[in-house]
Amino acid sequence: MLEQHLFEARTEAEQSDPPVKAAALLHLARIWAVIDRPEAERLLETGITLAFEIPLPDGDALRSQSAALAATVSPQRAVQLMPFLKEPFRATTIIANMLSHGYLADAVSWLRNPTSDEQYPYRQAMEAISRSGNHSGNEESRRNILRAAVRARLCASGSSAPGFDILLASEWSLLPAEEAKAAVRNIVQRIVEEADGPTQSKFSNSDSGRVALFSSTRESHLFGVFSVLVQLDVELADALCCEYPQLAAAIVAFPHGYFAEFATGRPRNPPRESLPPNAGPDAQPDYITVGCSRLLPIPEALRTEFAASFDEALRLYALDTDSDNPNQAPRECWPSAREFRNILFKAGEHEGVAALRYLNRISDRDLRLLARIELLAAIAGLPQLGGVTMPPQSRPRFLPMEKKDRWLM
Repeated sequence: MLEQHLFEARTEAEQSDPPVKAAALLHLARIWAVIDRPEAERLLETGITLAFEIPLPDGDALRSQSAALAATVSPQRAVQLMPFLKEPFRATTIIANMLSHGYLADAVSWLRNPTSDEQYPYRQAMEAISRSGNHSGNEESRRNILRAAVRARLCASGSSAPGFDILLASEWSLLPAEEAKAAVRNIVQRIVEEADGPTQSKFSNSDSGRVALFSSTRESHLFGVFSVLVQLDVELADALCCEYPQLAAAIVAFPHGYFAEFATGRPRNPPRESLPPNAGPDAQPDYITVGCSRLLPIPEALRTEFAASFDEALRLYALDTDSDNPNQAPRECWPSAREFRNILFKAGEHEGVAALRYLNRISDRDLRLLARIELLAAIAGLPQLGGVTMPPQSRPRFLPMEKKDRWLM
């Protein structure tokens, strides 16, 4: 059944304009990898080649998508294309897609020996360490991931290491005690040597109501690694508290540091009212995003046949196709394409092939094709992906000539 729908979508893609064809083939490739990897790799290469033939600026966004989607089919190809990703955290996207599509070994290999100067993906490193398990054969790999993360942190400025503090708090014990102590001392020295700056950092625990506030970036970053420092070098931890008043005040609220409380992985109970009646004790609520901020519980979305989501998608489609200011970006990147894809993915997750009926509500042939492919990805059991979204560019509005002339007079 899945294969038949894939062939139909591929046939339609082949008849589309080059930008839509390239995007469709790239997305189809990740689904095809579930049933036929060699064919998936051929589709991927066709999509990449086509994306790189499309003139700028459209080709720019499609090349970026090529790199991100390559990670779901061919990790080695994705690493080659990483420089074409048009976002600040390129490695984060590549490694996250590898992990979510089952390429753990490839992700671990890159995380141990990063092949570029990209921002190191600390959160994905923590996920890879966790998924590698505690088997003795994996211990050295896990340790080397942490070592690579520490090296990256020592090379990064204090504000460009999101996720490092919780990674260190969770996994520092992988390192021999003296090595871990030397690492955290070096990180502290790096933070202290950096120029201080203003911030409005806030660390809080909603369960207890405790809050730590910072106006100093230096003290905020020191607090981030304090939970490890206090375990490995009490004297240095005490000395820093004597020197930095905001850090000392934060330690009153969080005596063992902040991330020590979260490194234990303590589960939090989901709101039961948002779960289906037959949900097990470990079930998590599911939502669909409507627009950029609204979360709609899936039971309500299914009951209303995604009415609110379609309203938002059609509103965005009207903006994308406004004759006075049409969206000039590739349709792959239209906000309305994102919304339609989101609807069809969630519908496919919960209704399977029955969700195909929703395609009749998308009048635009290209957006219908892209949404259909996302539906098939859900049916294939693949994770939902994000992507580049480019709204219509606002244009300066000029007064009619006769009115402008009068205003100038």
